[in-house]
Amino acid sequence: MKRQANEKSILKIMTSNLEDGALKKDFVLPEDEKVPASDAVITDEQKAVIADAVKDASTGYIQGGADALRELSTVLPAAAAKECLQEAIADSQGGLDMNQLVRLGLDLFTTSEQKEPVKYGLSIIEVFAAENMPVPLKDLIRISAMYHEFTPFAVPIIQRWNYAEQILSGLAMITSDEASKIIREMTGK
Repeated sequence: MKRQANEKSILKIMTSNLEDGALKKDFVLPEDEKVPASDAVITDEQKAVIADAVKDASTGYIQGGADALRELSTVLPAAAAKECLQEAIADSQGGLDMNQLVRLGLDLFTTSEQKEPVKYGLSIIEVFAAENMPVPLKDLIRISAMYHEFTPFAVPIIQRWNYAEQILSGLAMITSDEASKIIREMTGK
């Protein structure tokens, strides 16, 4: 069953707040209901949750993997989970269904109603990022890069595309000062 972004998904909120190809000047996403401590450090138990979620999704149980990661995102910020999440995928590539893991990343990225799971989704998508990604997905990633909380997760994906430098330069000109600063720091420009 294919899930569609609902009216409350972060991505749907962002796309409905575009004006002339950029997020509206005063646009701010609502705060997440449960916000993990920014200084949280990943535990062995949380690493096991990530590994299990990746394995579940790989077997086709996308919803179970996504639900586990959404729950984890309430206590563990994506910045702390990113490396472990990407390693869980990379370390098991031979035995995992990569197409299912792409679906897991897309589910988290496109349907989540909280910001942290969107970041988890972008972290997964980064593993598979390539120039030949579908244009509509590229557009959604560009839109997410316009919001400062997603910028650090979207820029590494965009950097794998042809003309990444031009795309990121253009984004830096139309994003908020905070997002623009992150883009410049990440690209060295």
